[in-house]
Amino acid sequence: MKKILLLLTILICSSFIIKKQNIKEFYFPIEELKSPKIYKYEDFNSETIVYWRLSTEERNGKTYFITRGFNENYIQIEFFEEEITEKGAFVTRFSDIYDTKEIKNGDVINNEVYSWEEKNEYSYKVKVKSGYYSLEKKRKLGEKKVVKKFKDLDYDCIVMNDLYITSDLEYPDVNQKFTQETYYAKGIGIIGYKRFLPNGKVIDFKLTEIIKDVNKFKVKI
Repeated sequence: MKKILLLLTILICSSFIIKKQNIKEFYFPIEELKSPKIYKYEDFNSETIVYWRLSTEERNGKTYFITRGFNENYIQIEFFEEEITEKGAFVTRFSDIYDTKEIKNGDVINNEVYSWEEKNEYSYKVKVKSGYYSLEKKRKLGEKKVVKKFKDLDYDCIVMNDLYITSDLEYPDVNQKFTQETYYAKGIGIIGYKRFLPNGKVIDFKLTEIIKDVNKFKVKI
């Protein structure tokens, strides 16, 4: 009986360790993105397209992962930079490109974007003072795993349950909240995300293409 209990303990502990180690593997392939790539996401219900220009940079011995968001007309609308550490990904810079022209920089309040190890809950928050709003995302790892398709291949995915809160800086009680399921696949990163808006509308973005030619996406920041 003691041997069985010991064996069960080892198996349970081993499973727990593997689960924690595997979480990092579902994030974006940081090393591969030293050559920038474009991730194209489509919501077929609203016929909306967004592009993310993903790249990795090394500066002063640190690794930075940069996401530049573009609209369907290839105009940059957002900038998001994370530092990659031994513990996870942490936001260092955020900029909103208002009306696709004016760059509005945000102050980072909380910075944890993605933890390599499972946690109950963590968050990042930025204040865009010139835009008079703050953006906060709270996140925790979901219990379920799902299968998502990309290029006719099935990928096992973990699910992050996210809560987004945007608040008016002058009137903090005035805010908008919505939830999102974000799906991460090994070797890809975000393979899709489903956003549940307060009005009951669901936006379901799917990764449809990874593009190596980044020339048409002009970077502003």
